[in-house]
Amino acid sequence: MDGPPGEAAAIGPDNRFVPVRAEALAAALEGDQALSPVASRAVEVLSALERVIGQEISGLQRVLTEMYSSTNPDRETVEDCGASSLRALLDALHYALDKANYEALDESSIDAAIAVANSQGLRIKVEAEAVAMLRLYVRGRGAAMRTRRTVRAPFRGRTQELETYRRLVTVWQLRGEERVWLRLFRDIPVADVEALLPHARVSMSFFDKAQVFGSGAGALGGLATKLSPILAGTAIATNTLAWPAILAFGGLSLKSFLGYRRAHRHRTSQRTHNLFESTLGVNATVISAVLGQVAQEEVKEALLCLCFLPEGELDEAELDARIEAWLERRFGVRVNFDCPDGLETLRRLGLTGEAARDPAAVVERLHGWWRAERSIGYHVERARGVRQEGGDDARVV
Repeated sequence: MDGPPGEAAAIGPDNRFVPVRAEALAAALEGDQALSPVASRAVEVLSALERVIGQEISGLQRVLTEMYSSTNPDRETVEDCGASSLRALLDALHYALDKANYEALDESSIDAAIAVANSQGLRIKVEAEAVAMLRLYVRGRGAAMRTRRTVRAPFRGRTQELETYRRLVTVWQLRGEERVWLRLFRDIPVADVEALLPHARVSMSFFDKAQVFGSGAGALGGLATKLSPILAGTAIATNTLAWPAILAFGGLSLKSFLGYRRAHRHRTSQRTHNLFESTLGVNATVISAVLGQVAQEEVKEALLCLCFLPEGELDEAELDARIEAWLERRFGVRVNFDCPDGLETLRRLGLTGEAARDPAAVVERLHGWWRAERSIGYHVERARGVRQEGGDDARVV
């Protein structure tokens, strides 16, 4: 989002994700005379930052792609997969998603999503016993209008505003399998998360069942009404009409059964369509997409911190508040800016104190840093050493 001031603010405060393109951010910073001298050449500084951080991310991509190769469901080669490599993969994925400013949903949030089970007017039944490990990561909040059938409006439905996750990543493994499945989705209503889970199956809603079996029951009732005066007559008449009545009953029952199957297939097809419309990446492509997001977030955070650095002593809380206020004023977005991450990038690149005041010196330092490949292994080392809070065990559903 990079519109002019005055646009509606995002539902918020948002998470750490800054919903503004890096190029639009640099242009806005360069046009603000109240910021540090570096802001006057923000576009040039951005280009230099992208080279350095892109170099760091390229090292992480090589390692993470190699880690995933043995558990990739789409692989074409024979690989060995052990428990230690799976553990390392999950830790590295968690690190990358965290750097891309995704938030891991905790166990209570996942359970709440499963309990809702009413995605897009569908009825979802979950089969938890089929899944050995499940992790969900979300980024960004928004809103969408959706029409759903309710008891008061069973046919026309009712339009309501739903809170959404702008991006959602699922990581899971089925029981008895070594493969690890990755999915990246966009604009998923919070109440619809359960439809994306690997153990979700479509079941018939009350309205579906009423529509299918109601017509059959009505037809059978009409048949019974017509036959009742005849069946109340002689035994000969009853015997004569018995087989036609049985055949009619069987035909209507078969019609209802086939109607149920058609409705179930329609519901399954509807869920497949919804998932297709929302899917941005599958398996290895998710890794590439997430690492691209890591590079963008690292660049934006570093650039914002660099352009807002005070001349005197650094007060991190004040710096954080200034950046958040500027983003809301300039772009109409409210975020929980990740100031510590941005400052960490500046410190490792030596862009603090007086070295961060002269824009020409900043650009030259970044170019030299890139040529020397001084931090190409930075993210690799941390991705291999990270452990998700709460222990070594993945979320088991």
